[in-house]
Amino acid sequence: MASDHSKAQACAPESPRQETHPVWELLSCVRIAHHISGRIRFKLEADLAARGLRLPSKDSLKKAHTLLQQTPGIKSVRINPYARSCTIEYDPQRIPEAGWSDLLAGNATPQAAELQQLIDKPLQESAVQAVIDEAMPNR
Repeated sequence: MASDHSKAQACAPESPRQETHPVWELLSCVRIAHHISGRIRFKLEADLAARGLRLPSKDSLKKAHTLLQQTPGIKSVRINPYARSCTIEYDPQRIPEAGWSDLLAGNATPQAAELQQLIDKPLQESAVQAVIDEAMPNR
């Protein structure tokens, strides 16, 4: 059964996350375009330039892509910079379906905490840091 998360606001206001990693500013410009159990597609909705942000290079995205695919529970990642989208196939037994929308919205739920725990280590890797540095040059 598909869930419609299109009501999520693009570039939502800062949410009360415990994590202060700069990736959350970038993710505030992302909405869930489509979600069925085991597969989710994100869409970048914002005018990044208006926020002092920009799309990272293809090379940086490729390195981050490789790292994300190694995250436990993630089966595959497809990044399409031209469509400004990212599709992730995941194991719903490992990653709760509600974790995605809760984490993006900054909701402190057990599902969001479980997903955040899985992605905390990859967020510290240099490939992800390179994407952040390119996307947020004024940081």
